[in-house]
Amino acid sequence: MDDRARLIDRVLTFIDRPWKAVFTIFLIIIVGLGYAAWTERARIAEWIVSTEQAHLRVKVFDEKAAELLATLKADDVVLASLDLGRNEATLVSGWDVSGRRFIPTTTKQQIFRNATLITEFVRFMHNEVVCRDTRDEPFESEWEEAFSRTGLRRFCMVSVPPIITLTVGALIVAWKTPLPPVAEQDLARVIQRAALDFASW
Repeated sequence: MDDRARLIDRVLTFIDRPWKAVFTIFLIIIVGLGYAAWTERARIAEWIVSTEQAHLRVKVFDEKAAELLATLKADDVVLASLDLGRNEATLVSGWDVSGRRFIPTTTKQQIFRNATLITEFVRFMHNEVVCRDTRDEPFESEWEEAFSRTGLRRFCMVSVPPIITLTVGALIVAWKTPLPPVAEQDLARVIQRAALDFASW
């Protein structure tokens, strides 16, 4: 008698009462489902991600903007809606340190338009806080140009929410007088945590 036959014989010997038969069938189903889930885990994970859609919480952003500006010692804070497939961004809400609603531009613009920014794009897509000085022309992003026109010299941004595959927006914080590098590095963690509040999924 081979191993398979011995196993079947043991199972049949075990099933001598109705409740044992029900238990055995239930166990077989659970094991089968577990095996199927394991073998199809990649497809299941892809399905879960594809069915979860994050949404910007603009009202929450507006309510917390003043507190965020004070905490970050910033001059402006802006929430952008992103369409990564089209490389488009729309600034949907913004506030300055005086409490005035501030949106540098309302037109759709490219998120990144210069090949030299590929490293920053990768870091952004991995939910890191990306900081950069605004520069003289030619500008490397359209919102950099918009910030520069209003006297902002440094800005940091992070994806909203800061969770890979769920990005639907960006939180942008800007300063007229750049902070010391150490202070900026410390505040990067605050910016990233804040970005969690401005989307639901």
